Amino acid sequence: NVNKYFSCPFSYFCYTGLHLRARKKADYSSLEAGNLLHHLLSEMILRHGGKGLGELSIKQLESESRQIVDDYLKDCVGDPDKLQKRSQYLFRNLAHRASYILKQLADEFAQSEFEPLYCELPIRKGSEVPPVVFETDEGIRLSIEGIVDRVDVMEKNGRRYARVIDYKSGGQKFSFTEMYYGLKLQMLLYLLSICENGSGKLKDAVP
Repeated sequence: NVNKYFSCPFSYFCYTGLHLRARKKADYSSLEAGNLLHHLLSEMILRHGGKGLGELSIKQLESESRQIVDDYLKDCVGDPDKLQKRSQYLFRNLAHRASYILKQLADEFAQSEFEPLYCELPIRKGSEVPPVVFETDEGIRLSIEGIVDRVDVMEKNGRRYARVIDYKSGGQKFSFTEMYYGLKLQMLLYLLSICENGSGKLKDAVP
């Protein structure tokens, strides 16, 4: 993302351009847990919709979440039972935690007119939402690409509104000071791309 680029352009190039990754054994890590949680939330939201989540009990949410976790682990490691017992427990415990996160999302959607439209929406050239392109004083053209965790839309008074959601495990505060100095612009740039370049159900959306 933008913050990674400014902290170390070479590291960003190796990760994003060359797709280099450190070799590691299949095991529980905060990164893998985050990837799985993102996948689980996306799958449940696309399957049931925002309002549909509210029709499910905690028990139903946890049961479906457990099945998604098991399917995910089978795709990643073939036989989940080959993982360390501790890793198996921690991964599958995510389903329990996720059920309460989904319940919170359901409560939010219940009092909102927004509905989820996309999960894991790519912002890149050739996709439904191309990135915005900036030009520097030196004539260099820059485009900011990435993936939005979730895009919600609302139709109201003849207008289509869009909002972007980024899942974070820790607390995040919006800072005008950081924005002024060009930090933590990722979500605003995604929203700008959607509202300027969105097509289909995102055409003419306003933030």
